[in-house]
Amino acid sequence: MCRCRNSLRPFSANKMPGYVTVSIIRKQLVKLHVGVEVTEYNTPEFRNRTTGQRVHAAFPEGLKDEVTYDGTVKAFAYLLNNECYVSIGKTQNFIKEVTGGSLDLSTGLICSLSRQFSEQTKEERDGIFLKLFSAPVMHADFTFGRMNGSQTSVMICAAGDTVLYQGRPKKGDEGVAGSPLEFYDGILVSDHEAALIKHGSQNQECMAHIKRYIINSIENEKGLTWNTMMKEWIKDAVTYWNDIQDGGKEEPEKAAELDRRYDEIMAAAKSEYEYEPPGEYFKEGYNLYKRMAEEKERYTLFLHNPSVEPDNNLAERCARKFKRKAAQVMCFRSQDGVDWFCDGLSIIQSIKAGGKNLYESVTERFNTGLEV
Repeated sequence: MCRCRNSLRPFSANKMPGYVTVSIIRKQLVKLHVGVEVTEYNTPEFRNRTTGQRVHAAFPEGLKDEVTYDGTVKAFAYLLNNECYVSIGKTQNFIKEVTGGSLDLSTGLICSLSRQFSEQTKEERDGIFLKLFSAPVMHADFTFGRMNGSQTSVMICAAGDTVLYQGRPKKGDEGVAGSPLEFYDGILVSDHEAALIKHGSQNQECMAHIKRYIINSIENEKGLTWNTMMKEWIKDAVTYWNDIQDGGKEEPEKAAELDRRYDEIMAAAKSEYEYEPPGEYFKEGYNLYKRMAEEKERYTLFLHNPSVEPDNNLAERCARKFKRKAAQVMCFRSQDGVDWFCDGLSIIQSIKAGGKNLYESVTERFNTGLEV
């Protein structure tokens, strides 16, 4: 609601020389009001004189308890806790204070909202699963948190604006099981994770990770040149890919030249390691060279297919959203808590990707089955 109000005292132009201009000078004072609306339903109760059975007229669907909170209340508390990363206790106190004490939600209710939201959105997550499974290119990664004093993991599958978070007690093959990646036959972009790279028809290694490994080799193997050459190659190859994304044309000759340079760098690495074998305490550079020489396609696929990104930043950006929650709670109490948070996070990201109002969309999902 917006209203205009002239609260200034009349001004007389006769008190000073001059004339009235056509300009109107405006200044606004903005206020925020948070209100609570309570709708009460009541009906007489009847008792059967013969059986003693007590009956009454039916209440609207969804009103089972003496006090029922609708989606507006639940969405407000849920988003504070799960999207804004406010602790359960502070969420309770903030809602109580901002409503002047009218709403005093229990911590148990706030804690249960993740489970409720997960149950209300299962069908929607199934749709996200199928959409990822049919994506031509998918990014995958694991991230970690703490659960009841031990480590827990999260499987992340992402393609464009679509992302699915799935809580897993362990990473590896157990973490992949039941995810869109398990039977995926498209192109997979990932880090060098053994449980991930065995899936997909083709694989692209994250060149951002490879660059970090190369820098590590440069710092620890100062007598070699192949690592410096590879660092420069990664820069040029990614620049070529970025130019295409910015509207440039594909240049097969340039891609072929980068291919040739890649082979020359691998030949140089082979010669250097034959002349100076890797040291006992640092073999990462040599191991990287062996992988890059034997599995060239994993590192050059993006050169020949512009729809394939040269890094796994998409999945890693998604992982940060879970890490922020993990840092806020420090330690989840149960695996169910991890699963429910991941379920909700998948839907929140889907809502954001669709450009819809987050609060209204979450409210709508909480109100499913509530007819008032």
